[in-house]
Amino acid sequence: MCEFISWIKLDNEIVYLNDDCLKDKKGRELRRHLGKAYKEDVKGHGAIRWYYDIEDNVGVNQECESANIKNYPKQIIEDIKNCKFKEIGFNLGFLTELALKKYQDIKQPAYEKYLDIEQPAWKKYEDIQQPALKKYQDIKQSALKKYQDIEQPAWKKYEDIKQSAYEKYLDIEQPAWKKYQDIKKPAWKKYQDIQQPAFWDLFSVKKNRIKTLK
Repeated sequence: MCEFISWIKLDNEIVYLNDDCLKDKKGRELRRHLGKAYKEDVKGHGAIRWYYDIEDNVGVNQECESANIKNYPKQIIEDIKNCKFKEIGFNLGFLTELALKKYQDIKQPAYEKYLDIEQPAWKKYEDIQQPALKKYQDIKQSALKKYQDIEQPAWKKYEDIKQSAYEKYLDIEQPAWKKYQDIKKPAWKKYQDIQQPAFWDLFSVKKNRIKTLK
């Protein structure tokens, strides 16, 4: 996964994704193609190559995370100024100190709400997973010791016991992990749905931008 923002340099041009791309037919297909990883992967070179049908060995992958606007291609600078990356990502370095404080005031409570949901879910998962893992390890170590005592004849027995114990561990751990993910993912999405628009709402007001982007 790349960071905001990525582009591919071809012989006489650069190509990249902006909000206009993501609204057209191919952009909607890209959303379906990326699936659950859309939020993270849409900013990367893989998404750009898929959208423009560019082979992996064609062009040069480039990206920039700098707040220095001189490090970006001119057409990307124009799209940043016109707020055309709301669906892709953001760079907090583009905000003034005052606007950044406002952003943090919006982001922090949203992140705390996410943690309020995610952390208890993680603890429930650990409460199930850790004893199951310890039981598996205890059985495995005991079986390994028996194997070491009688060497080769015991190897198959060790493998049989270890595999059975591991399958029992997975039977306990995997549903617990799924339950944790089912709780975490919607909470994380809610957080993302708040923090990224918050940046662009602030950035769209020119007084909130650093001088080079006004």
